[in-house]
Amino acid sequence: GAEREVVPGELAAPLAAGEQVVTLAKPFVAASLALGGSITTEYIAERGKEVRGDVRYTNNLPSRIQDVQIAVRLSGAILDETKVKPERGFYNSSTNTIVWDKSAIPNFADLAAGASGVLTFSLASLPIEQGNFTNPEINLEVTVTGRRINESNVPETVEAKGVATIVVSTDLMLNSAIGGTVGPVPPAADQDTTYIINWVANNNTNDVANASASAVLPSYVSWGGTSDPSVSFNAVGGIITWNIGDLNAGTARNTSFQVTLTPSVSQVGNNVTIISDQRIYGFDRFARKQLERALPSLSTSQAVVQ
Repeated sequence: GAEREVVPGELAAPLAAGEQVVTLAKPFVAASLALGGSITTEYIAERGKEVRGDVRYTNNLPSRIQDVQIAVRLSGAILDETKVKPERGFYNSSTNTIVWDKSAIPNFADLAAGASGVLTFSLASLPIEQGNFTNPEINLEVTVTGRRINESNVPETVEAKGVATIVVSTDLMLNSAIGGTVGPVPPAADQDTTYIINWVANNNTNDVANASASAVLPSYVSWGGTSDPSVSFNAVGGIITWNIGDLNAGTARNTSFQVTLTPSVSQVGNNVTIISDQRIYGFDRFARKQLERALPSLSTSQAVVQ
């Protein structure tokens, strides 16, 4: 399918009137849900990371509205109920609903014509160590209700609804370690020390397409080769590339290669970088998002004396 596009700041999903008890020409309260600062029907979040939500509301009627209540109902197995935190409102964990009413927002008892405001909350998905989920989402449904007095002086209940989804992206990781050495450890001046670098690519939640990893060798480190045909080296820029390919949820893949350091006298005794700018890339098929994660450099201090 086509890649989902989210345009920051675009009023893509104002919560239009729907299932109203009373049909009005336009929503009695214009309400829009922003996730991570953007008004959108879909937001992509990292696993376990906090997401800020804002509900902006305005009374569109030329008259007051009494007993306004705004509720955000949350659903999805990956929702971390302990991380739902409304500002001023009340979170009912048994129904997974955040409610703002006149007890929390006093002017909701009698909302003036044209009155507006913003209600803020935060939530998060469960962290990686708390279970595996396939194609995880958190769904949000916003409901606004209130009462108005019509032209015949009869109270009417009015309602508006809207929905949004948080899509949780996979955590694509690269683990990098020195698996062995040939030569002096710690390095000695003008003597070769060869390091075996082990890379492991891990993917936990959603299938990933076109995964790859890369790193850069410093000018004083030379490429030592590999038996893995999916790993290549470009002497221009000293770039190592691992073409991983598709990596399904819950799977891992590994490779190894060798690099050689011949330190100068000035480098001996110091912690010398062997491989830098390590990164892993991939396309999350479920979130339809390009992923990238950087790792710290590997250095001579991380080698164990054999």
